[in-house]
Amino acid sequence: MAFSLLAHLLYVIPTAVASTIFLKNEGVVAVEFRRIRDTQPHPFADTWADLVTKLTEHRENVDKATGKLWSPVTYVDGAGRSLAGVDRVHAFVLDLDDTRLDVVRPKLAGLTWLAYSTFSFDGETGCHLVVPFVESIDAWEWEVVWNACYVFFGSVGDRACRDASRAFYQPQHPPGGKHFVEHHEGQPLDVTSLPNLKPSPAQPRRRVRPYGSRRGNEPPFLSEAWWNEPQDLSEYEGLTEQEMAVKFRAKLARIRAEIEQEEAGV
Repeated sequence: MAFSLLAHLLYVIPTAVASTIFLKNEGVVAVEFRRIRDTQPHPFADTWADLVTKLTEHRENVDKATGKLWSPVTYVDGAGRSLAGVDRVHAFVLDLDDTRLDVVRPKLAGLTWLAYSTFSFDGETGCHLVVPFVESIDAWEWEVVWNACYVFFGSVGDRACRDASRAFYQPQHPPGGKHFVEHHEGQPLDVTSLPNLKPSPAQPRRRVRPYGSRRGNEPPFLSEAWWNEPQDLSEYEGLTEQEMAVKFRAKLARIRAEIEQEEAGV
């Protein structure tokens, strides 16, 4: 069912829409959300140097929830804050809520990175570590890359931050509270050099059930009649190419989740 819908979408959506989906917004490496409920990404930094300047400004704030947020990603033009709207990821951010920065410091040797304390910093733990990539990562590859980076840095930090659309509070501290910012220049992280980026042959691999084996039926897409079947595209009428792209990406995200559930036998 999931594959069927995916194949039809790829077959009937105009090429112009598909090309819009993978547009690269060069010149933006991070976006800003001006309040916790803000769903509109705003340009925040267009270079690593610009991002460093923004993140080294540690502001005093009485209420953490009123602080601004940021995310090291590029969004598809016209997309709101959402996983489906993320186009590319430009840096790895590790949320070290309960871990001291010194625990991962040996892994940072020779790398470019920045760390800043969070609102809950107690003098020992509570900071965000930001490590830029040599090349930005496509949103479709992010889950694999995030896991590889997480393992590389010792499997510490908040795993909830693996979502590509995750936003982080900008540097802020309570009145009179302890805070710090530390920045080092070296080399951006080349994720292709991470030893655990690809599954090891020794690791057990998930067995993927052939399509249709659950019901014992032949895949419908092998039939010419299936490809010629009329499709209802009324939901795309009146939309701009960018609006169609956002809608299409959201639908693909849902389909991908359905496919993973089918493969897992859920």
